Amino acid sequence: MFVHDVISTPTPTILIVDDDPSSMLIMQKILKGLGTIYSAESGTKALKMAIKIKPMVILLDIEMDDINGLELCSILKAKDDTKDISIIFVTSHSEDEIEYEALELGGIDFLSKPLNGAICRLRVKNHIELKQYNETLKIAKELANEKEHLRITLNSIGDGVIATDENGLVTFINPVAEKMTGWLNKQAMLHKIEDIMVLRDAETKKLVTNPIRMALEQQRTVGLALNCQLKSRDGKIYRIEDSASPIKYGDLLASAIIVFHDISEAVSMA
Repeated sequence: MFVHDVISTPTPTILIVDDDPSSMLIMQKILKGLGTIYSAESGTKALKMAIKIKPMVILLDIEMDDINGLELCSILKAKDDTKDISIIFVTSHSEDEIEYEALELGGIDFLSKPLNGAICRLRVKNHIELKQYNETLKIAKELANEKEHLRITLNSIGDGVIATDENGLVTFINPVAEKMTGWLNKQAMLHKIEDIMVLRDAETKKLVTNPIRMALEQQRTVGLALNCQLKSRDGKIYRIEDSASPIKYGDLLASAIIVFHDISEAVSMA
């Protein structure tokens, strides 16, 4: 692969839904430090908040005056944008029928009041970690698909393309660049860009600083100096034009890429 992936773990978000202020306070204390905690004292408010913030986990009381927990769970599971929220029911009910209905509606766990603080915290923590893991896998899969699409695209264009990491070590060469440098992609991996792409002034034959280096150092797009030539591994000379650009993820410099093409024919006709 030719760029570093920066996959951040999703920030845990928890919504506590309970119309009893004392129960709400107890759960907030139990879950403190596990993530960003939101609270709602009614089913109606909880529905609006769940749609807006899409929490990872909802701790949901069953007995509420307006919309009870079972009804709210059913509504959330029927909506595409909230159906994947993990719902943990919290109730003083102990009947098997209630627990069965709660789980059948899509709840993933069932906690009984009065709460055992240690067990409650551990169960919520485990569900958050499972949710984070699944989200990270989803992001990684999307990145892999995106990179594969980009790799196919770069392999099919008519220009030479070389990518490096943030240290200027080669991580990708497309077929056109392979032909012009004389290096196969697998051979060039983690070599310095200067070893793979030997650039000289066409008149003085002095080595020229590769634009990749300047792009990385200055964190901007850099064009190649005029009258520049590329000497391939087998000694063939190409006159080229190119430009190099840094690749950043947010404020993080991750890699750089250089795109170049052969202008030898045009130069010889000038």
